[in-house]
Amino acid sequence: MIDTGIEDQNSIRFTSVEALIPGIRTQGLRLERPGLYIGTSIYPKDTRDTPRSQAQHVLEKLTSKKVNSESQLAELTGYLKGRTVVDIGAGKTTNGYQIASMCGATGYVAVEAHHFSELRNVLGKVRQANSGKMPVCVVGEDMRDFAKRVPDNSVAIFVFNIDAHILHKMPMMDIEKFSQNISRMLAPGSAYIGSSTSMPAPGLREVDRYDPPYDPAHYIIRTRS
Repeated sequence: MIDTGIEDQNSIRFTSVEALIPGIRTQGLRLERPGLYIGTSIYPKDTRDTPRSQAQHVLEKLTSKKVNSESQLAELTGYLKGRTVVDIGAGKTTNGYQIASMCGATGYVAVEAHHFSELRNVLGKVRQANSGKMPVCVVGEDMRDFAKRVPDNSVAIFVFNIDAHILHKMPMMDIEKFSQNISRMLAPGSAYIGSSTSMPAPGLREVDRYDPPYDPAHYIIRTRS
């Protein structure tokens, strides 16, 4: 369990995963050091330039003055407000955290095996007036294993950037089991928000799609059927 208080009252408050997802199975879960995982990082090792992730494009769109940005933010808030968000493949930036925070989520669980340490460090440096209101937990476990732990009907979900970097490395049987767990753990009234994906979503229906797939700021919203 990680339960790290940070003295600065304006910094993010890290807490335990049990506090954010009551009823989660934690036996064998290692938060402090990632175990075995699948896929590749979106961040190349041979450059200091950090590529812009899909979540970053979406965040920039939601905070811009473009047409429909306010209505899209309002729609996402309707699905996320008062929920714990599980961000699958969160990367090593605060983009997912910021989207969840601005939409009124009450907890943020970042599942990130490749960049566990970097993500904890960058989140720990965030300073903003309302940051202490939404506690955070970073999990270094493989997303397939973590999804098995989450109780039914319990969370909202972010899934960005996993098609090109993770799913293509997974056996189809694993993809099907993972997608079943994603559908199972999605809370009624909340949503799966992420990239247009080839991953099946049993029991979920697409309710909105913003921008064409070739637009880096595109995303889809899926809810329970």
